[in-house]
Amino acid sequence: MTDKDWAQLDMNAETGLTVVPITLNCVKVEESNFSATIRVVTRFYCPNLSEIPVYETVGDRNYYDPNDLIDFLPNQALEIQNAIELEQVITKFYGLENPRIALVFRVHGTDENEVVSEIVFRGKFKHVFDLREFPFDQQELAIVFRIWRKTEADFRRAWVVDALPRETVDKQMLALPDYAVRSYDVALDDNPVEATLSIKIIRRPWFYTISTTISLVVIIVLALTTFSLDLTARGDRIGSTGSLLLATIAVKFVVASDVPRVSYMTKLDLEILSVFVFMLIVAVIHSFVGLLISPSVGFQAAAVAAGIVFLLMLIRPIRHWRKRVRQRKSDFLFVPKFPGS
Repeated sequence: MTDKDWAQLDMNAETGLTVVPITLNCVKVEESNFSATIRVVTRFYCPNLSEIPVYETVGDRNYYDPNDLIDFLPNQALEIQNAIELEQVITKFYGLENPRIALVFRVHGTDENEVVSEIVFRGKFKHVFDLREFPFDQQELAIVFRIWRKTEADFRRAWVVDALPRETVDKQMLALPDYAVRSYDVALDDNPVEATLSIKIIRRPWFYTISTTISLVVIIVLALTTFSLDLTARGDRIGSTGSLLLATIAVKFVVASDVPRVSYMTKLDLEILSVFVFMLIVAVIHSFVGLLISPSVGFQAAAVAAGIVFLLMLIRPIRHWRKRVRQRKSDFLFVPKFPGS
């Protein structure tokens, strides 16, 4: 390398970075991790590229052997900080007997010394899920990269985020059964060089809405019907309320195996707890109706309490549904749960 070459590199120090998700799978909430395959695409400058032999020309690309550009090749000391398990996928483009970790090429029509490298990683990544809004939670899965400086060229780079090539993303490979994938983005911090790929996903909550919320609504309606029993049958009223309370507990146990275990209260826990409180209110009203309060006042108090619980349980599914109808028009990674829907 001559001083002229270094001077050219300093004048063209801008290095573009983008990270593209290829596949997304195995989102494990209780284990706080997810699995994904990603492609790290870097645009960089290589002085006197015309003097480096072309490995092969395919279409509008000239491919180069990464070893021939080793002094300028970025990401040679790339570290993924939240990786639990990580595998760097070897490219077979250079032959089975000559594998390389990076695919390096120049696209015709770009700057004569501008080169692109692609590196593919596959692994399991750490992510602590925030489930306070469960089952209407939205997560932002993150993969954090630290780019260490290894070569002289690395110390001269000025990193920027390149435009994300959305048209190259296969939405079907990112689709998940329990989550809808919304979008992804790349953020860059240049001191030290750290990049973060963020993938926004939102849970499909309808399993929990059908199996839990609707069941609880039916229990509340049945609790109100206990006020139609004869006023003298106080024991029957309280007994029916107790049976409905047991039914509420049964609903909780039925869905328990499908609910993530966390150390704090979720929205679903709040729904079930509100029904418990409502059933206790109904039982107390039945105990004192005709003694301290009139039947009409007792029913009105129970109806008001039921209305509050209904509002608590039903407003979120309705808001979520309306929000998702709007988001589907703007979420370029959205894939319907059922083809053609």
